[in-house]
Amino acid sequence: MNISSQAKKSNQELDKMMENDEELKTLKEKKLLSSTESQGKSSELNKLLVITEKELQQKESETNSLKNMVKEKEYHFDELSRMIDASLKQLDWTNIRRAFAANEIRWKLSPSSTPWWGGFWEMLSEILKEKT
Repeated sequence: MNISSQAKKSNQELDKMMENDEELKTLKEKKLLSSTESQGKSSELNKLLVITEKELQQKESETNSLKNMVKEKEYHFDELSRMIDASLKQLDWTNIRRAFAANEIRWKLSPSSTPWWGGFWEMLSEILKEKT
């Protein structure tokens, strides 16, 4: 449930409470309700209004702080991405290739030995064994 739907729901509840408060005033005027009963009901209504308002403010501040955190992380990620791109552009790839060739360095992918592929690779091999 998002904040706007919660706010609508709270507004509807507040409208109902306000209607009840008006009904209490009418009953008091007609002397059908004692003054102590009406004061108790009005104070309950005021407490509910304060609680509802505080909840809405808290939800709004939580949402805003989360949005700010996401924006801040997004900014740092973009900045880091730009720095990495600039660093990679400054590298002399022809010299790097020559150094690798001179030292006989060869890159070999071994998915089963990589930590982030381990579980996936094992599942894949099990599936293939079951199919054959």
